[in-house]
Amino acid sequence: MAGKKDYHKTLELDRDASPEEIKQAYRKMAKRYHPDINKSPDAHERFIEITEAYEILINRDLHEYYIHREKSSDPEFMRAQYERARREAQESARRYASMKFEKFRQEQEAFKKSGWHDLILTLRYFTRILLFPLTGFFIIIPLISDEVSEHPTGYIIFWLLAGMLIFFFINNWKNYLRLDAYYYHWKDLGRLWKESFIKTDQECYYCPGHMAMAFPYRVSIFRIRSIQYRTYGGQYGKKGGTSREMKTVCIPRSRKAFFIHSLSSFIKIISLLASMIFITRNPYASFSLPFGLVTGGILSGTVLLASGTRPKVSYLLSYGMLIKFLVWLIMILFFGGYAAIFLFFDPMLEALLRFISKDRLFIPLTRQYPQLYRLFCQQYQLYLELPVWSVISPLFRWLF
Repeated sequence: MAGKKDYHKTLELDRDASPEEIKQAYRKMAKRYHPDINKSPDAHERFIEITEAYEILINRDLHEYYIHREKSSDPEFMRAQYERARREAQESARRYASMKFEKFRQEQEAFKKSGWHDLILTLRYFTRILLFPLTGFFIIIPLISDEVSEHPTGYIIFWLLAGMLIFFFINNWKNYLRLDAYYYHWKDLGRLWKESFIKTDQECYYCPGHMAMAFPYRVSIFRIRSIQYRTYGGQYGKKGGTSREMKTVCIPRSRKAFFIHSLSSFIKIISLLASMIFITRNPYASFSLPFGLVTGGILSGTVLLASGTRPKVSYLLSYGMLIKFLVWLIMILFFGGYAAIFLFFDPMLEALLRFISKDRLFIPLTRQYPQLYRLFCQQYQLYLELPVWSVISPLFRWLF
């Protein structure tokens, strides 16, 4: 019976396997049993089984019901919902099975070659290492801080957070610092660095008259095709997502443009840090971030103008972005430090501006690389409007 399937056994996992272990087991077995690699008669069905197991176990709510389904207070209803989710997992598995392995492999290889795999992996390692001192901080702060120790809830909150992190360490200790292997190594980085400065027969877009390097400046943008939404019942949640069409525009860039752009980024970062470090007195402290942004923009713009180099992130400058920046200034003016709450409402403002103008407010105001400008006119965008991310993403692009 389908409900009696042992998905942990299918993926050769222990019952207490972590999400990371589930992902690793699936990747390993998917490569082993994909029909384009494994020619045995049952490879197709085996691949569907392991993909079905992965789809169920990786979903927290489905995983929880799978473990406790026999004890459910409403077994008939929950079993029906679970069977529906299981059938959708099987459909997903069949789509993966029909995908040519070569295409699957190429997509994975392209993602790793792009450098995003290694960057995300580094951030994950950094975050996990950072959790050690953070746990110690949560344990010690109630003991050394008079403000926290005066309130009993201070002990509860900080030590509860520390306990949650300790539980996370214990639950993932086997693979806590063994997440994945890096695609690039130091010798590869050195080779790529040398190869990237080889000149091509293309003219640099940013510095006319100079020949571009082999390594262009890349801008990745996307367009939302559709919104996908599924519900699995009141007790075990919903699943939503978007279907996106991705495009990467490669803009020819010379060695001169590369160094000027790097200098520009350095100036903006220093200006931002300096303003946040030295402007600490009220009421000016609230404006340290906007002041650093404006100062960094003026100084880096001066360098670009003096060197005759076009800015690489001018595509961020649009009426929509100017409106958002103005709203942030007004929020800081009236609410000071509490303006940070607007982080959660910023994506609503951007979505509203996009809806009203049909994305025209976010078409760049200045001249752009022709291919990039055409895509912006076709309603492509730089990032999803998500809380915090709709602020962090453009700031990160502007800085780096």
